[in-house]
Amino acid sequence: MRFPGTGERESLSHSHRDHLPEVVAPGRDYHDVTVDYRLRTRLLGPPDRTP
Repeated sequence: MRFPGTGERESLSHSHRDHLPEVVAPGRDYHDVTVDYRLRTRLLGPPDRTP
């Protein structure tokens, strides 16, 4: 995943999927699916104050 913008940052993401195969098939229906996605990001250094 990419996080465009200014300033250096540190990011971490993780997902947990229930009732889905590792690789999903296009056009196939999946039922009773749960996806838990977590994203953590923080800026490093002072804020960029350029207009």
